Amino acid sequence: MRAHASHQAGNLLIPVMLMGLVSALLMGAFINYSVFIEQAAIENQLAETRAYWAILGHFRYAISRQRYAALCPYSAGCAASTNIKDTDKVTVLQSYLDEISAYRTFTYAEENADYSIKISLTASADTDPLRNPYSGYMTMVGSYPTSGLSSLPVLSGLAQRFAPLELRFCTSQLAAFQACGGVKNNNNGGSPTGYYSIRRLFRDQSAS
Repeated sequence: MRAHASHQAGNLLIPVMLMGLVSALLMGAFINYSVFIEQAAIENQLAETRAYWAILGHFRYAISRQRYAALCPYSAGCAASTNIKDTDKVTVLQSYLDEISAYRTFTYAEENADYSIKISLTASADTDPLRNPYSGYMTMVGSYPTSGLSSLPVLSGLAQRFAPLELRFCTSQLAAFQACGGVKNNNNGGSPTGYYSIRRLFRDQSAS
């Protein structure tokens, strides 16, 4: 009788052990998957942060150039009485961005040799349809090209996943820290003062 009971206990122990083994394997797989997801999220955030600072560096360069040269479209310089249209300022602002176009692809010594982040920069006048031709409002957009990108999974689809960064600011201010006038107004007649005011820095919606 005892031998029979012992035999039954042994038979019951086998499925219990199997269930424990399966549970342990499932728990291990879940933990590994969670770690993988968290690591992927961290790597994605790191890449987007790097892209953010790369774009911001180009914005800062263009702003410093316009502070010095006041978006003057003439090689001989502009007199204080010169009126510069927004459309002419855009051409000059884009030329400032293009001065450092060789620095649009960023690599990192601590990363894989195939790891690179590529950006593109575009200047434009404000898109308000009622914008005054001398509003002084400029926009710079830092985005991501769809070709020539890294093939690494962490950077796959970067152009669709990362939101473009946009800087909107007004120029031709008469003094530092002066508030921007309305975009529909004649903002100081397009004077080549070099003073400016940032209206907003924000992310557009991503393409995904």
